[in-house]
Amino acid sequence: MEFTDHDPVVYVEGGLASIVIEDKDEIAEAKRTAREVAADALDDAFSREVLANLAGVPHRPGPDRRHPSSWRRHRRAATARRRPGSPAARG
Repeated sequence: MEFTDHDPVVYVEGGLASIVIEDKDEIAEAKRTAREVAADALDDAFSREVLANLAGVPHRPGPDRRHPSSWRRHRRAATARRRPGSPAARG
């Protein structure tokens, strides 16, 4: 969270505890992690499709939906982007 009258903080909420991070290096790490998660996240519609497939619920994809096997390709590509030295990470 960023404020006009206070240095930025990161609020982390867990099942048993919550913390507020104020250290600038830890805030930078939290921002990097958030960017990585956002880069790997599926869009809303595709997330619903994946969850419906996992639940065994019939799902009628629209014309712009990818086949579930493309989800596996998406995950492999996202993992490769994070792996140092991988072709995707270098590109």
